[in-house]
Amino acid sequence: MKLSDHVDIIRERIYKAFNNQFARIGIGANKLMEIDKIPTDLHSKRKKIEILIASHEGETGNYEE
Repeated sequence: MKLSDHVDIIRERIYKAFNNQFARIGIGANKLMEIDKIPTDLHSKRKKIEILIASHEGETGNYEE
């Protein structure tokens, strides 16, 4: 297996890991789940990410970017 194949596999695993973490706090690729629908112990983490998303939206104009 070539190095580039290994890199692609690792990149895919990292992408999936991030998606899983975001899904746990109610953040999807196209929308945000209401915060009251996620476990209470994850609310502080979610609020921190929401601040980052709001900043990003201010720069790019939308959530999907």
